[in-house]
Amino acid sequence: MFRIAIAVLSILLIGAGFAFLADYPAEIVLSLPHWRITLTPAAALAIFLAGFFVLWLAVLVLKIVTAPFFWPSILRRHKRAQACQALSAGLLAAFTGDTAQAQTLAKEAQSALPADKEPLTALLLAQIEDLRQAQKPFFTCAEHMRRSLNPQKQEQAAERPNKSSAEYLAMLRAGSQAGAGGKGGSAMRLPALTALYRRRQAAGDNARAASLAAAAALENPALIWASMAAIAAEIEAGAWDKALELYENFAKAWQKAAKRDKSGHLQGALDYYRQVLYCGQARALFPYHPHQARQIALAAVKICPAFVPAITLAAQILFHLHEWRKGEKLLQTQWRQAPHPDLGRVYIKAGGLIDSPAKRLERAQNLAALTPDNAVAHRLVAKAAFAANDDILAREQLDKAMAQEPDRQGFILLARLAQKHNETEQSRQFLAKALTAPLEKAWCADGQKLAHWQALAPISRRLGACQWQSPMPVSIVAAADLQFFLQPQPEQPAATAADTAGKTPGNKNKQSLPDIEKAARGVARIEPAKQTGRKQAAKTKNPAYINVDNPGVADKEE
Repeated sequence: MFRIAIAVLSILLIGAGFAFLADYPAEIVLSLPHWRITLTPAAALAIFLAGFFVLWLAVLVLKIVTAPFFWPSILRRHKRAQACQALSAGLLAAFTGDTAQAQTLAKEAQSALPADKEPLTALLLAQIEDLRQAQKPFFTCAEHMRRSLNPQKQEQAAERPNKSSAEYLAMLRAGSQAGAGGKGGSAMRLPALTALYRRRQAAGDNARAASLAAAAALENPALIWASMAAIAAEIEAGAWDKALELYENFAKAWQKAAKRDKSGHLQGALDYYRQVLYCGQARALFPYHPHQARQIALAAVKICPAFVPAITLAAQILFHLHEWRKGEKLLQTQWRQAPHPDLGRVYIKAGGLIDSPAKRLERAQNLAALTPDNAVAHRLVAKAAFAANDDILAREQLDKAMAQEPDRQGFILLARLAQKHNETEQSRQFLAKALTAPLEKAWCADGQKLAHWQALAPISRRLGACQWQSPMPVSIVAAADLQFFLQPQPEQPAATAADTAGKTPGNKNKQSLPDIEKAARGVARIEPAKQTGRKQAAKTKNPAYINVDNPGVADKEE
């Protein structure tokens, strides 16, 4: 109704306009060299409208006459628009997992957008082949069941290449097309390699994933995931030179960004990963080429003198090459700044060249004198004194260390000292405290405690992920080990004259001590043969058991 009213109003206004022009007393004069034309406004308007209509009619006739020449381009544009729509719908179908619909739409898209010219079409084909490979076990299982039920109709399955069609397509596009200078091939190379790498990594095929990552890193070294995965694969293969070459390409690609970073965090990160690679390479070369390992380790120390794994490794190599003074100076310099257990361990053992407990205790005291009243120094001296059977010094140093930084290992060592002197009740109390004490720091990666520093994380294979920290808390008492115990000191039989003559003063404190550390960690196990002997011994004496609910109270055996 409203539109009708608008149309009627427009017609009335047009009619009123023509009526006004027809009655308007004016003339339009057009002067030419030999002509003089006089028109009224209404006649001029009518001539203008007639000319406009003739011009429009001429253009229309021209289009009709020349249409056969423009029809192919019009059809191509229309077909390309349909192909673009099919390509978009096909990508969505492949994303949802509809293989049949995606394949139908891919065929429609290829008619106007072939894979050698449109990167998205090639990507759609790769996604379809990946879906086929992912769905293949479902149909393979059904085929196997069908053949098992109909053994007479069994047929030999045709062997197919190990590589999937998607990977073959990606390699073809990444290699031949892009290598030949095709713009479309180079545009889709990295997306195809990225998708295939994720697929192979999710499937657990690390070898093929590493090859895909290496290809992507060769194409663009600035890709963090590609360069780090390729470096990790080379490290696991033992090719440290190749890993360093890949990392230098990666660092070179990020060098401009590092220069623009005013905070210096990016440059520090690049130096850190380079130092980690140097340490790993030096550790691998040390058993076979110690002189070459020495140069690499010292280069790692030069990058950051506060990196403990680099310092300890360089000191071990220097001790092995009999450069004692340089190795000791390197360790002492870092010890003064920040004492670390690894520094002390390498210093007192001199890289494993000093075996005498007394000599190790002397070196531990010399090193601890550089940082007096430090918990790490006290703990280092206490462990060396315990190994040298100097229990008084060990207890004194442990008390000082535990007053500053109590940890589980310290309470376990105190319990061993108390058990060594037949102080069963005090040993039990120390073990009770050890159950709730914080864990001592260690090298950890992927939530696991490692025996020593490593360049690669054991599970995630991340470079430089090993950190010095407290391990994740775990349950130290298993359900099957709720009643763990401490075996008291066995009564020593009367020594004969021959035994007395054979003993030396250094063997007075060497007694058969129980494995207190394993008992405190809840992992003590009783062997069947030993368990039978303990049951027989229980008839004559009553061993002391630890009550888990109240560790300070001993339970009697029923």
